Amino acid sequence: MKKKTLKHEKGLTQRWLGRVFIFLMAMSFFGCVAAIPVVIYYEAEKHYTATVQIDAKAADVYNTAVRLIGEKPDVKIKKKDDAKLLVEIERGKQYASIKAVSHNGNKTQLVVTADAGEKKEEDKELALKIVKNICDELGVQYKVVKK
Repeated sequence: MKKKTLKHEKGLTQRWLGRVFIFLMAMSFFGCVAAIPVVIYYEAEKHYTATVQIDAKAADVYNTAVRLIGEKPDVKIKKKDDAKLLVEIERGKQYASIKAVSHNGNKTQLVVTADAGEKKEEDKELALKIVKNICDELGVQYKVVKK
């Protein structure tokens, strides 16, 4: 009876150590990647989303987005909420929302969602183009990861 218990405890210890090892490897990976922000790009049936964490204040990221929108005559602001750092835009039949979320004051999660409209390829690129434009304007290097 003790041998089964000992084997069972040994198996639990090995699994636990394996999980700790995987966790530490993941944390070290994220530590290396933290120097270059990763743009995560998602495709869903009805929308496309691009998101990135930037070392900048949320208000600065949001104001940069709004300024860039103002420089594009073919883009109209549908809704703008300065308190929530949210802006919704349209360009022809393309729609997108841009949201800056503050993390610890000096970090911002930028989330851009574009509707999947009639022109799938153009709409597919819209969310990613917006994030790229904002990052380029802020001087942020990034790496795109599609999920």
